[in-house]
Amino acid sequence: MRPMTTQSQFSLLLTLAKGTQKIASELKEKGQIRRVRIQYLREKITNFEYKEGITSCGGSYEQAIKEEWFWEDIERILVPEAKKLNAFLRSVQLLSRIFKVNETQSEVWASRFVNVVAKETLENASEDRIAELTFSIVRELEGSTRTWNPKLWLIGMWMIDDVVEVSDSLQFRKPVAADLEKEWDSRMFPYFSGNIVGNYPSAILESSFRARNQLEVNKEIDKLILALRLFRVGSISSVKTFWRSDSILDYGGYVVSSGILPESHKYSLSKADVPKLKEFIENVIPLIPQNLFDPAIKQVDYSVIAIQRYNDAILKPEIIESRLSFAIMALEALYLKETEREELEHRLGQRVARLLSFCGYEPLEVYNTIKESYGLRSSFVHGSPISEEKLKGIAEIDKEVIEYSRLSIVLFLLLKQVSEKEKFLSLIDHSLLNENAFDKLEKTLKEHCAIYLVQDLRSSEATTKT
Repeated sequence: MRPMTTQSQFSLLLTLAKGTQKIASELKEKGQIRRVRIQYLREKITNFEYKEGITSCGGSYEQAIKEEWFWEDIERILVPEAKKLNAFLRSVQLLSRIFKVNETQSEVWASRFVNVVAKETLENASEDRIAELTFSIVRELEGSTRTWNPKLWLIGMWMIDDVVEVSDSLQFRKPVAADLEKEWDSRMFPYFSGNIVGNYPSAILESSFRARNQLEVNKEIDKLILALRLFRVGSISSVKTFWRSDSILDYGGYVVSSGILPESHKYSLSKADVPKLKEFIENVIPLIPQNLFDPAIKQVDYSVIAIQRYNDAILKPEIIESRLSFAIMALEALYLKETEREELEHRLGQRVARLLSFCGYEPLEVYNTIKESYGLRSSFVHGSPISEEKLKGIAEIDKEVIEYSRLSIVLFLLLKQVSEKEKFLSLIDHSLLNENAFDKLEKTLKEHCAIYLVQDLRSSEATTKT
């Protein structure tokens, strides 16, 4: 957008802001904008306790009185007076013309700006603050990025330390009683509801980043949550997301997940994890396929399918046989070629065992676990009964296979840009029989996946052939 256009917007909206300031100050001085006492109902959290991610507490309600500017006076008297200003009409027309919207929409924008300026003026805002608000709405209308500070109530992760600061813009912390306390004004008494039992957070994520709108923020949050699920096996979900930004046009608020979310897998987080978590987030988030978060991208590939099935394995509230089947499907999406139809169990076991041997796993154990889990999965999907004896060990098998899936997804994401899937699978196959192929596979992994490999690949027992 041309600088002259931006300047004209700023000048006109600043004129509107100054006119609104004058009206608000005069009405305030005359006592036509009243300050009233509002009764609030406040939820007080008592007996708060947090232990390894489990939150327990009690609660009671108390009444409180607050003095506020009467919103009806602002909407009924102040805003209509501001709308009579010549600068208001000109702003509506200018915004409609510049952004090619009808005047109804541009009037909504101008009215919101007037409302914000009026409230700030009643609280004795400085001239610099009013200029800052004017500049902010111009940038927002032009689609510039702005700062967002979302806060998420997480489950699937619990805190060892009180605060774990990953960077200046990302930290995790233990919940405290104040996080769960809420209040409602008297007009909301008939509609208030307390904290939903079962949806207490086991960790709170606070972040800060720049984005143009809430849709972009959603995508960034979804990527971060997925990265946390891939950092370690954890059924990470947000049970409550608070939206905060320096926006004038967006009102903010929060979103609560409906029902009680499953939490079949959890892991702890401490300050000692910061270096690895920081490196993981920086390396993996840019590699997460956009298809997962953008419905406009219809085409999916093996990595998208694998991640979707991994999510199903750790998030869906289903029986363990079903979750194990999802984990096997995630591995199949990664390790099987499109045209392969025979010996799938053997091919899958060999390839997973070979690749994960570089990460310290004993290949024969991996191969046997895949073989056994594949048999359980086949029995389940074909409706065949599974013996009690086999069911006894299924929880441990499920845990192992889901970890294989997690680690494999990360490795394939790191290698996706440097090697085609089918060529990479052929390299794994050849490495079982050919020394040169083994050396090439080892070199590729060292260059792109070093943080997941054992130190001495040659001498490690993990390289024992299956």
